[in-house]
Formats: sequence, C-alpha cells, structure tokens
Amino acid sequence: LPYIPPLHHEQQHKGKNATMKLVPSDQPDSSGLWLSPTVRSLFMGVGLMAFSVLLSVIDRPHDMEHNNLKADTGSLDRRAQQVGSSARELVKGGDTLRIAAFGSSNMWGAGLDNRYDAFPYLLSDEVDNFAMFAGGPNYPAACAETMVGDDHTYDAIIFDYWLKAGQGLPELARRLRQRFPNAIMVFFKTWGPVHARRRPTEDSTEEITFEEWKTTQYFPAGQVNDVIIALQKDTGYWYFPEHHDADVLINDVRNEVGGFFVRIPKKATGKETLEFYLHFFNKQNAQLSPMGHAFLAKVTKQTIKNKLIGSSTQELVSTGVHGHWGRGDECHVWYTTGGYNEDYSETLKMREFDSAMGKFALEVTGPGWFNVHNRFDDDRILYLSFLASQIGFYPVATITIGEGAVPIDLLPHTDTNSANAHSARTIPVGTIPPGKTKIFIAPKEEGSNFFRLVGSSITNEIAVPLEYGFGPAFNS
Repeated sequence: LPYIPPLHHEQQHKGKNATMKLVPSDQPDSSGLWLSPTVRSLFMGVGLMAFSVLLSVIDRPHDMEHNNLKADTGSLDRRAQQVGSSARELVKGGDTLRIAAFGSSNMWGAGLDNRYDAFPYLLSDEVDNFAMFAGGPNYPAACAETMVGDDHTYDAIIFDYWLKAGQGLPELARRLRQRFPNAIMVFFKTWGPVHARRRPTEDSTEEITFEEWKTTQYFPAGQVNDVIIALQKDTGYWYFPEHHDADVLINDVRNEVGGFFVRIPKKATGKETLEFYLHFFNKQNAQLSPMGHAFLAKVTKQTIKNKLIGSSTQELVSTGVHGHWGRGDECHVWYTTGGYNEDYSETLKMREFDSAMGKFALEVTGPGWFNVHNRFDDDRILYLSFLASQIGFYPVATITIGEGAVPIDLLPHTDTNSANAHSARTIPVGTIPPGKTKIFIAPKEEGSNFFRLVGSSITNEIAVPLEYGFGPAFNS
C-alpha cells in the first residue's frame, strides 16, 4: 500500500470537532474558539450585514438554474441559545455531513491558535482535510487516489485555491468528480487585505501594498480598530487588482463539474471593503481570523442546505457507489513521517533534521542509490521531491534511472533570498517500467548541507505543474 503522510483523515479530533460552536458562551470552552464580548458584539453586527450581502452572491453554475439565496440572519441569534449545536447540525439536522476539504493556508487553518477551528471543522465532525499549508492544487491533482484512498464517500467537497487555480485545479476537480459523481462541490474565492493596493490619487501610477501602508502609520494599541480608524482618515485611493485569468478559470471549472461558487463580495470602493471586512482577517492580514472562518462556515452551510432541500442523504450519495480514479497514482511523502518502505544504500540517511517541526529527509551523504516500485502494469512517470532554498544552501545532486541512463541534475534552488525559507520542489525525472527500479544518486558538489530527498510519486494520470507541488514551505 502507498505510504500516506498524516495530512488528512483527522478522525482523532472528532470528539472535539463534534462540539465546536460558531457562537460560544461567555467563557472559554474546550473548543478553543472563544470570542470576547466585544468581538462577539462586532460579529453579531458586522457579521450579520456581511452574511446578508454575501449570501446573495452564492452562485450555481451558469448552466444550472440560478437561485439567489436569502440570508437566514435569524439563525445567528437562534444559535446563541443553542449551546452545544455544531454548524453541521444546523446544516442537515442530526445527519452527519461527510466533507473532503482541499485548499491552501486558510483551509489548513494557518494563523489560528488551533488549526482545527478552521471553517471545514465548523461544518461537520467528519472532515478529511487534505489542505496543505502554502500548497497549491497540483500535488493533490496528481496524487488524489493516494491521498483520499478507496474507502471514503463524501457528501460535499470544498476547494479554496483561487489565485493558485492554474496550478492544477481543473485536473483535481475532474478527478474528484469522476470518483464522486454525486458530491456537492463548492469553490471559494477568498481574497484578503494583502491584495489591496493604495495610490495617492486614482490617476496616479505609484502605489504601495496594504502592508507597506501600515508601516507608515502609528497604531498605539496595535488593534484592528486602530487600523480601521486610520483607514477612515486616509485620503488615498484604495483598490483591489483584478485577477481575470484566475476568475475565468475557476468559473469554468465549477461550471464543468457542476459546482457552486462562494465569493466574498467587495463594497463600492476598496477603502470601504477594507473597513468592512478587516475583522475577518488576522493581524498579519494574510489569513482568516476566527470570525472569518465562522463567516465562511455560515455561507457554506447555507449553500449546502439549499442543495439538500427535499433530498435525503441516501438520495444525495449512495454509499459504496463510486466512479473510478482513472489510471491511478501512487505517491510517497516522508517529510513528516520519516518512513520509506523501499531499500536504499547506507550513504542515504533518513534523519529528522528539524525536531521542533518533525521534519524528515533522506539525506544524500555520498554516492548511493534507492529503489522505487512501480506497482502498475505499464510505464509511469516518476516525480522526485526534494528540499530547495536559496542558491548554495543545498548541493546539486545528479540521478540516473537504472544502469547506463543519461544523468539528470536536480537543482535544489528557489527564488528566495533567505536561507531560512525552504520549499519542497517536485519535478518529473523520467519514466520507469513496472516493478522495482534502482535510482542512482550522488551530490555533484560539496557543501555544508546534504541534499535532502522527501518524496517520490508515480503518476501518469494527468500532466500538472508539480514544480512546488506539495507544501508546506517552512523555516529551518
């Protein structure tokens, strides 16, 4: 069986997830999602207005009947009295909603004190979260079968990629639709304050980012309200750049697979948009805050609830009835586990190089080899994953697939200027036949660090750009 890293199937957290609340009591509870009375008050005021606006722009595909959903704003008040009710209970009564989540940092839960307070977990106690911090859809697109497995059925599949959609979202959505023909698919467009730009005047060509503008301001308490007050006083022109190609692509994908589109609507001006939504993001303005996650959970709940009107669980998904995975894939990633089940030479050492974050790599200490196993009955493309950083941090390595093949250089370089920033680079290195193949590898140059292999993947299902295919980026 393929070696699957622990990035998904979070069943060990179900007991906690089952009692998560979108509106908690006045005291902290075991869910970890506690909001102060001030923030809760803001949530009930600003949040209700935002929900009302946002729910009106949840779209069906263009080839389906459009249905404008009305915001059930009263449900927020009712939830205040329904202590112990989880979001998924409000979606489908007492039924269990089985959710698969694919995305990047927000879906993963980055920026939260507890990542299991991210919006997928607010919807159900049965969530398989395949999101990868700082990752795109390319690796899941190529390795969907390995990640998901053959024993799971989902009522809903949610995607949060937007600006990374061109990195393999169409292929990922098609494979999942092929496998789960009846699942509801929801696509998010989650922008953030980091996307905003400021110009002195609308006609000016000079501009700075939101973060750059913040460095020019003085915030005595460093709170979001201080930033909002500064924005209200600011006389510059604020706007959000258009991302036409990403918008067209994600819309085409959701039309093709019969999905739903959830977008956070902007106000009349960029400045009003920032003032209105700033509390929905953390202080770094890059990821959603607990309020923002609750916001998306509410919208997703309403989208799925609308789809389920008049449908039973059995009518939506027939348990055990699946499509197929096509020609299949088999992907091995050991950077969080330290486990590789094939043989390798003594000059390759499996080492935990970062004990604080639990990161492992197969370090190439000298010329050696490792085996890969193609369990399919035809030739397949082999991808290798290795750590990359600024030029000079890791040595270049040379590989040869089998005896007498043409050597290939593996360049462990990124465009970063920081020796503390590391990403996993994944590239195709050639085709291997069925059975076991010995891959010879040797450092091409000397350096203070060893070349670090962290994964091998065998797929010929689709052609996706896997250059930085699986995350996360992390600091050493």
